[in-house]
Amino acid sequence: MKNSCHNGMKRIIVIGSPGAGKSTFAKRLRDDTGLPLYYLDIIWHLPDKTNISREEFDKRLMEILATEEWIIDGNYGRTLEMRLKACDTVFLLDYPLDVCLAGAMERVGKKREEMPWIEEELDEEFRQWILDFPDAQLPRIYQLLEQYKDGRQIYVLHSREEADAWFEKREGNELTDNVDRLHTTEMGAERIRKNLGLADTDVVKWCRSRILDQNAAIERQGKNWYVRIDGCVITVNASSCTIITAHRENDDGIHQGNKG
Repeated sequence: MKNSCHNGMKRIIVIGSPGAGKSTFAKRLRDDTGLPLYYLDIIWHLPDKTNISREEFDKRLMEILATEEWIIDGNYGRTLEMRLKACDTVFLLDYPLDVCLAGAMERVGKKREEMPWIEEELDEEFRQWILDFPDAQLPRIYQLLEQYKDGRQIYVLHSREEADAWFEKREGNELTDNVDRLHTTEMGAERIRKNLGLADTDVVKWCRSRILDQNAAIERQGKNWYVRIDGCVITVNASSCTIITAHRENDDGIHQGNKG
């Protein structure tokens, strides 16, 4: 069942080692959000196992990036920074080597929608690419994620179990499913800025990013949601999606005066 709300995710990239299951993860995102999915492998490779030119690849990629909504699956380091600049959400599948090698072996001989041909074997060059990925590719990926972390949701998943848990959390979380509805009053915004020392920060945007953080602890108590993240508590009225207040978790009077 597709969610009408994308949890603030409209432009998503899925990256990680070959064999980690990026395409499978991207398909789950597509089915969950209804966003269009594009495979970089399908763009780059031709059925005869040749490839298009870099110029044509970049042209087609730019056409996708110019649209409002998309999921893009694939690493392609040369254009990763371009995609990072355009996206609002990143999923990095940083799985153990043995998981990635096993995943690459499992797809040999199988027809896949993300590749224009059937892989008949795991050739030695590709196997070595997977083995080298943690040292040759991951450091730059993490560097770019750090560089472009502001204004983006970044999820680093270390196992298939963590990936499953992410989907389970999303499916069961009414608050994150309605994050685009979040708003507050002028008085509420001023109170939150004062409580947290946020100066001229956009309070709604700040709260949305914290609520969508994979480390946020979210619970419903009565008519309010309480979100604990980075030592702060954000209180949201469950009916109206009004952000009532936010404060440091060790402040006196937690849950006092938060009737919305």
